[in-house]
Amino acid sequence: MTRVFGWLCDHSGCGYYRVKQPFNVLKSRGHDVFYDGSMPTDVALGNVDVVIAQRVVLEGPTEWIQKTARRGRVKIVLEFDDDLWNIEGSNSIAHSFFNLEMQERAKQNLAVADVVTTTTAHLAERLSEYTTAPIEVIPNHVSGWLVDHEREHPSDRLTIGYAGSATHVGDWAELGSELRRFLTRVPQAELHIMGHNLVERWPKNLWRHSTWHGEIDDYLRSIDFDLGLAPLRPSLFNKSKSALKAMEYGALGIPIIASNCGPYADYVRHGETGFLVDRPHEWAVYLRELASDARLREKMGAHARSHVSANSLIEDNIWRWERVLLS
Repeated sequence: MTRVFGWLCDHSGCGYYRVKQPFNVLKSRGHDVFYDGSMPTDVALGNVDVVIAQRVVLEGPTEWIQKTARRGRVKIVLEFDDDLWNIEGSNSIAHSFFNLEMQERAKQNLAVADVVTTTTAHLAERLSEYTTAPIEVIPNHVSGWLVDHEREHPSDRLTIGYAGSATHVGDWAELGSELRRFLTRVPQAELHIMGHNLVERWPKNLWRHSTWHGEIDDYLRSIDFDLGLAPLRPSLFNKSKSALKAMEYGALGIPIIASNCGPYADYVRHGETGFLVDRPHEWAVYLRELASDARLREKMGAHARSHVSANSLIEDNIWRWERVLLS
């Protein structure tokens, strides 16, 4: 039996969706897989056939990848879910961390990989500039339990929701002014912002804030939105992003209002599972339409949940990971 080790770069969303989630499903199906966030050693790995390493750019891990590749005893699969070479300056933390030195190490590792996995066709095209290895596109998926989960409604106000990290400051600019104006005019609605607080200077009566939970499953269970927002600025970096936010919202039966660019343009069904925004004023137009019509929110949410169930469950798509890691 093939033994596979998953090497996480972090324990947040990237590590969850690209290693933890698929490995948990693989394990439930009897495959010999395990994962950890520590740099592997020969002793810790034991008799491993495949290592999938997520976004390796640090010096020590890069040395391990290069050494292991030279030995040729272990199949090396490199996983990348972001375009590290086109991070925008507004994404200050990532832009600073993934500097030229880190980018060069990523190229070195891609050059010796046996296989590369990634999330989208556009990102695969970008990565092909740095490797001759086969590149396998394995889209992000959500877990089946999420479509069966019934979200709670702790607030008696209409909850407009957004979840994101500090990396989305530039994206929030697509929406912020229109949303603030809407909330000021519609007191029965409030914004629930989860993760990084992008509105802390707004009047306190317009919003409430929740920090990230320790585990991704706990975060997903805590989403209580009546409708969800997904602003995205058109950029080369965002062109490589996946529609994961639309999948999370949709699995929970939440209609979405999203920018009509990048991954949302193809995934969100305009007028059926949510609305796609082309011009700034349309945020307010679609906010008013969904906020004033509970039956429309329910109908769109049901369609969104059905769309996710039919297309985006990890349990139905685990064969994609099996084909790459176990064949």
